[in-house]
Amino acid sequence: MVKLLVAVVVLLLLLVAVDIGARVYSQDQLAKTIDRDVAGAQATVAISGFPFIVHLAADGRVDKITAHLAQASDGAFILNRIVITVTDVRIDRRWFLDHHQLKLHSIGTGTVVADMTQANFDHLVAFPVVLGAGTAQATVAGITVTARASVADNHIELSGLPVSIPIPALPVLPCKANVEIVPGNLVASCTFHGIPPALMIPVLQPS
Repeated sequence: MVKLLVAVVVLLLLLVAVDIGARVYSQDQLAKTIDRDVAGAQATVAISGFPFIVHLAADGRVDKITAHLAQASDGAFILNRIVITVTDVRIDRRWFLDHHQLKLHSIGTGTVVADMTQANFDHLVAFPVVLGAGTAQATVAGITVTARASVADNHIELSGLPVSIPIPALPVLPCKANVEIVPGNLVASCTFHGIPPALMIPVLQPS
């Protein structure tokens, strides 16, 4: 009986190790695909849900995928500290079984949050603007103006100031963004229901 119990425990530990290894491998492969197509991304990916392999093999489902990117840019428009989260993820099960790689088929809901630092914001405006707690301040023609941020026609605007910054099409920002000013940063966020381009780029071939 003791030997049987030991064998069962060893088998369970091996299964857990295989499951963890498959998850880590899939996270690494997805991070590499993001890094390949998003300049400066330096992505890390976390996949939630246990057991990982059983859910994928049974119904092609992953509870949640979270990707952290250091940067995404289009010219002078630079976002930092980007977090993309997708939940209720459906995977191409046949592709996973054949190639051992994640290929997203659909998602339930996704969110993205990204920062634009004061230094990067400065490159987009023609005069000094200080990003504070909820508002921005600038002195124009000797008059100090306190402004709030909003998005109109896909442009970031500051009320009362001649600031209108076009938001480029970025693979990490797949939806109409909301913006918020916090000290030293402009924070962009949005919610979406389709696979973001950053996660639907071509899958790497096995190395």
